Amino acid sequence: MNFILFLFFIIGSIVGLIYLSFLIPKKLGYEKLGKLLSRSLILVILFFISSFVFEDYLFFKSDVKKHLSTEGFTIKDDFKITYKKYSDLIDYYHRFEIEISTSD
Repeated sequence: MNFILFLFFIIGSIVGLIYLSFLIPKKLGYEKLGKLLSRSLILVILFFISSFVFEDYLFFKSDVKKHLSTEGFTIKDDFKITYKKYSDLIDYYHRFEIEISTSD
């Protein structure tokens, strides 16, 4: 129940912020600026949301190398990502499996 209330609060805050970013400049006589600000804010919010939704599709070999380097592993040869899964709802985890050559 608390999560649903929190979700409604977040969505309401975002919608209110977008509306205010349009309404305030419009009341001051800058309607075009209000449209520009609200549309820009909508694009930023959509980009932020889509970066979480499409996290699995935006995971590349360079990200694998970065994650492995923090653990002290280095890969010299080419490899293949066989499995990747990302979750950030309750606990953050990023799970992936790779196929490496025998020399690595």
